Amino acid sequence: MKKIVLSLALVSASFAFAQKKEIQNASKAIEKNDIAAAKAEISKAEGLLNDQLYLLEPSVLEEYYYAKGVLLIKEGKTREGAALLGKITDLKTIFVGKNSDKKKVFYVGREAAEKSGLSELKMESYTPKTTEKVNSFVNPLLKSASDEAYKAYQAKNYNKAAEKYEEVYNLLKAVGNEDKTYLYYAGINYQAAGKNNEA
Repeated sequence: MKKIVLSLALVSASFAFAQKKEIQNASKAIEKNDIAAAKAEISKAEGLLNDQLYLLEPSVLEEYYYAKGVLLIKEGKTREGAALLGKITDLKTIFVGKNSDKKKVFYVGREAAEKSGLSELKMESYTPKTTEKVNSFVNPLLKSASDEAYKAYQAKNYNKAAEKYEEVYNLLKAVGNEDKTYLYYAGINYQAAGKNNEA
């Protein structure tokens, strides 16, 4: 019995280490502007994670959001990348515990913790470490996205305006300045474009 428990612990630890290694490699590749390597490392990490981000320690999850967010923006998917970078600010409140498999879990925010169904979670605080890097990367993008949103609105291209206003919201959130006015603008423009579901 002890051997089985020890084996499971070793497998779990090596699994967590592998994820951490892939994510750190992706982050380093982003810093070197090696998009192909970053994409490959993110892909490996996601293959290991299988959408179980709650298994990542907050520092590793932050690196994942940073690397993938910057990667998406550099690939021209600014709205999606900004949304991931915006999630870094959500990492301030983490609920920690163990799941039924005795794996350590980290849920971001009270809502995710409640959805987990686990009752023995402990609330902890986390301070993101990538704030300066995110700010220096995002600030130049903000003006451009805001200008594009306004120009699209003036040209009555409401769908593009909505997407750009949503992008501005996510970029602002990424730098810790969440302004829901831009979501309101996005909603109005989606409605004007006839996309009521997005509004």
